[in-house]
Amino acid sequence: MKKVKVKLEVQYDGHSVKKNTSVDLRFKAPYSELVNCLELLQLLNCNVEVLAKINTNKPIKIGTFYLNELKVDRDGESNIKFNSESDFVELNNINLLSEKEIVVNILCVGNIEEDEEGDE
Repeated sequence: MKKVKVKLEVQYDGHSVKKNTSVDLRFKAPYSELVNCLELLQLLNCNVEVLAKINTNKPIKIGTFYLNELKVDRDGESNIKFNSESDFVELNNINLLSEKEIVVNILCVGNIEEDEEGDE
């Protein structure tokens, strides 16, 4: 197992809680964060712990998510969508993100399995 950390400077783009207790969390990242956004692809099909740092406060835990969607538009801006169940999400902390339209630093941490290459 290898621990992967991806730091991003993004803007909060909303969240939704569905009837089946599924939670979608969306962020937008500018062109300058494109390389870091592509690093998120390593975390496909992994539990990703998302932490957010607002202004100079210490990081707050948002929850444990799966990377659901990563889209890059023609301007190089990325739309990132995470999905989880409400049991694994701190909804009060997500509401802190929605209070102000500011740039948020997020840290995505996940454990990935490394492929073992054998002699063939």
